[in-house]
Amino acid sequence: MNTESTRSRVLVSDIPKILEDPARGVISLVGDQGGLSLITGPAQGTGFMAGLMSIETEHGVVYLDADAVQQISEEVTYTEDHPWEVSWQIDSTGSSPEEAAAKIWRDIFGRTAVTPDDACVFTVRDAATGESVRVDLSETADSEQDSDQ
Repeated sequence: MNTESTRSRVLVSDIPKILEDPARGVISLVGDQGGLSLITGPAQGTGFMAGLMSIETEHGVVYLDADAVQQISEEVTYTEDHPWEVSWQIDSTGSSPEEAAAKIWRDIFGRTAVTPDDACVFTVRDAATGESVRVDLSETADSEQDSDQ
């Protein structure tokens, strides 16, 4: 497992929604000097002063203006099977999207042939128009083999 910590600035009024979100990690307030104060209880409006929120932390209750921006720290633990989407952007040239993708396959990945187990699907974007097309080199290889026969 891997734990990652991120810091972000949020509206104090958004903190209750952040705490309720089960996909979020362990949330702490970040102090003026960078120290952390783990949020251990509810974050809610106070009944005695409009516009103030009370946030229960490991160091006691903190009162913050609901319209203020507050830095928070979020610690998220990822398991070994956590899904990730990974993408690369590699510049290429060619007379077609298929040719541009095939050049990357050859020149960057050092591959000449495509097998059924290869991850050889590319999204090729025309730098001039911004239009994108999906290129699966295994489909291109299949059609080339069919035309050779």
